[in-house]
Amino acid sequence: MSWGQLRHNACPRCRGTMSQDRDRFGAFLECLQCGNVIDLDPLPFATKPELVAKLVKRTGTKLPKPDRETVGTH
Repeated sequence: MSWGQLRHNACPRCRGTMSQDRDRFGAFLECLQCGNVIDLDPLPFATKPELVAKLVKRTGTKLPKPDRETVGTH
């Protein structure tokens, strides 16, 4: 942990000192008193079509397209 940049009284949980750091997942603030972590570079959310495309690419399977007349009726 590097103590490069300290922010005093910045923790929303305990009003403690937060240290800015970075790891392979991105930048974050971590409270030195209570351990609260706040992501500064949150990962973007993937939409359903993007997730389906990744699944098809990874597994090589084709997913059936839903039939609009039969969806939701049993």
